[in-house]
Amino acid sequence: MKIQFLCPAHRQQMPKDVSKAIQFWQVGFDTGQFYRDHMLWTDAIPHLGCAFETAEILLTKPDGRAIGVMGLVQHIGLFAGQHLYQYKL
Repeated sequence: MKIQFLCPAHRQQMPKDVSKAIQFWQVGFDTGQFYRDHMLWTDAIPHLGCAFETAEILLTKPDGRAIGVMGLVQHIGLFAGQHLYQYKL
C-alpha cells in the first residue's frame, strides 16, 4: 500500500505551475518542521509528506529546475532520517 499525501487536484496542478509547486513545497516543509519542533508528529507528517510528493513531481520536470529540486528532496530525506533515528520511529 502506498500512502498518498497530495489530493488528486494538487497532484494535477503541480506539474503545470512550477513556481507555485515550489512555494507549496516550502510551505509544507516549513509547517511540518514547525510541528516537528513542537513534537507534534501526527501534525507534521502530512505536511512533510506533501512536501516530499511535490518534490517528486518537480523532479519529473524536464527543464533545468530539477537540479534545485534535488536539493529540496535531499533536505527532506536528511531531515526525516535524522529524526527517525533520533526518536527510533
